[in-house]
Amino acid sequence: MSRFPDLFAAAAPIAGGGNAKDVCKAKNVAIRAYHGDSDNVISHGKSAEMIEALKACGAKAELITYKGVNHGSWPITYRDPEFYQWLLSNSK
Repeated sequence: MSRFPDLFAAAAPIAGGGNAKDVCKAKNVAIRAYHGDSDNVISHGKSAEMIEALKACGAKAELITYKGVNHGSWPITYRDPEFYQWLLSNSK
């Protein structure tokens, strides 16, 4: 995402993380991250760190947290019609 931010209107990382030092390159991309707060593979804090770094750059970013969910948060996300509505509402 940070390498080619002009290619994307929106991004929805799920149970991810990244390099907070490079994230401001994507500040013009709408970002909604999804993460389970009980993830024992990639800490929920990694997504929180990225979202906070994006907000500090003035980005439109938010974190959706699934309470009690481990690393498998993508099935919940993909079953949610709001996920697709959000993606489409941020298309170019």
